[in-house]
Amino acid sequence: MTETMRPSVTTTAGDAPGLPNLLSRHAAATPDRVAWRIKRLGYWHDVTWARAERQTAAAGLGWRALGVQSGQTVALLSGNRPEWLAADIGAQGVGAITAGLHPASPAAEVGRLLDHVSAVAVLVEDASQLELVRAVRSRVPSLRTTVVIDTAGIPSLDGSTEMSFGELCALGDTSGDPVPGWRDAITSVSGHNPATIVFSAGSDPPRAVVLSHRNLVQTGRALADALALRATDETVSALPLAFVVERVVSGAAALHTGYVVDFGNGPATLTEDAREAQPTVFVTVPRTWESIRETIEGRMAHADWIKRRAFRTWQRRGAARAARGKRVSRLGWRLVYRPLWKKFGLQRTRVAMSIGAPIAAPVVEFLASLGMPVRESYGTVETTGFATCPSGRSAARAGAGTALPGVELRIGPDDEILVRGPNVFLGYAADPERTASVLGPDGWFHTGDTGTLDGDGRLTITGRTKDLIVTATGAAVAPRFLEDRLKLSPYVHEVVIVGDARPYLTALIDPAEDALASWAATHAVPYSSRRDLDAHAEIRELYEGCLDEVNRDLAPTEQVRDFRLLPAPLDQASGQLTSTHRVRREAVLDHYRELVGEMYDRAAPSAGGHS
Repeated sequence: MTETMRPSVTTTAGDAPGLPNLLSRHAAATPDRVAWRIKRLGYWHDVTWARAERQTAAAGLGWRALGVQSGQTVALLSGNRPEWLAADIGAQGVGAITAGLHPASPAAEVGRLLDHVSAVAVLVEDASQLELVRAVRSRVPSLRTTVVIDTAGIPSLDGSTEMSFGELCALGDTSGDPVPGWRDAITSVSGHNPATIVFSAGSDPPRAVVLSHRNLVQTGRALADALALRATDETVSALPLAFVVERVVSGAAALHTGYVVDFGNGPATLTEDAREAQPTVFVTVPRTWESIRETIEGRMAHADWIKRRAFRTWQRRGAARAARGKRVSRLGWRLVYRPLWKKFGLQRTRVAMSIGAPIAAPVVEFLASLGMPVRESYGTVETTGFATCPSGRSAARAGAGTALPGVELRIGPDDEILVRGPNVFLGYAADPERTASVLGPDGWFHTGDTGTLDGDGRLTITGRTKDLIVTATGAAVAPRFLEDRLKLSPYVHEVVIVGDARPYLTALIDPAEDALASWAATHAVPYSSRRDLDAHAEIRELYEGCLDEVNRDLAPTEQVRDFRLLPAPLDQASGQLTSTHRVRREAVLDHYRELVGEMYDRAAPSAGGHS
């Protein structure tokens, strides 16, 4: 990259303390206000700021009593619940570094990530996750202690290496009130110290992104300012807390403003939980918004003609107002739009956001026509999840919005988006070479994404320069990692992983013809040409086995759900291969777009269940 740069946008913001300090401030100022709500056995239970601080303080001092020292790593393997945040913020308050793992991670992935960050302790949610850790414990020499939140169904815990979350908190609450000791401990934590590690899936070694206390707090403050969030807001914790965006929305931004975070029963009951909680702020991935659109369209398709006609009339009116940057009419909201969104639990939602991957324009337009202007932001794990965000003070507009307060954006001569500011990460854990390849000495982070900035500083994403797939669920996956594993099979010559802005990963496979012909002859399969491949169930089963072998040790977001065998070999003449025989991904996807479409024009297959 040359020194020449095109439009630059800069805003400013002051410094801020760490998340533990923010929690203590709310507990001191408004101890009886609700911080978190948790749904258990069908009922919602309030957790006040005073109670939240007490539990967090006990957990933090408990980690310290276990011998967790400043700079050591505590891992978190659990679904979303207040104990996750208490253990996370508590560990940060005593100088430890936390690392969130996706709650559905398989054993091999858990072992790999725990070892990569040298975790000394891990918090798990229940019996099933305890068994995962037990299975890999011998592969993680640094790991000393496993703490279990829900011990139901566990016959016994190994007292020397395992304990309950209650026992952890009891270790930190020996005086009957852990708060004074906790408040004293957090004063020694610097905002520039590492606070947490966030994993970006699908690469080997893992992209273990180290974020500072300042990264988290400043990003939470900037997002709250951009969206005009306030203490009277409420959000449902919809994405795994292992995702950096959720750490900001349910953690940093909530601790900055003081709004309520609701913890339901998990992704399967998200709509039901939202109907009961009625959040004013709803942040999720494109796939959720796509599903909402599909549900609405499906209901209208089966409605009687009077309802369909009324719906389309009001939808056209809403679309016309949205095109002019206006909200839907009050009458339309009362008669049509509010009753519709009430069914999804979003009738009170004033800030709706889509994050993690580009959302299709038709989906945004459809939702806006029904009074739900969904805003799209831009950010990466390395920018603490957010670099831009449309203002919350006006109707949503196309594009990813403008730079957050305190963040600088530049577009390089190769159209790469560069970001600098308090949201930019410290580096990759145990990977200085990779860090140096993307983070310059001047503080500019090279995102690998391409885009444009208009005269008002609004960012539009145009593509990706780095080899990274971001699915519609927000998961970032390095395709080469999966492709290299698939090519270990003697029956796979080349493979192209597909999934950018799609709900799941699939693969286009170029078979190794000689090996396949030999296999077919041995198994008496009458295979004569590549055109016959999909006609033989035996051949398809052979490649399903290859995928199953690769998927076995991967997290759900990394697993390849379907595949197609290419009817012709990839070649240089068609532009699918370079002169050095490297695959041109976009050329292959363009040439075989119909095959790709077949893999997504139906319900998603389960991992390991191919069709």
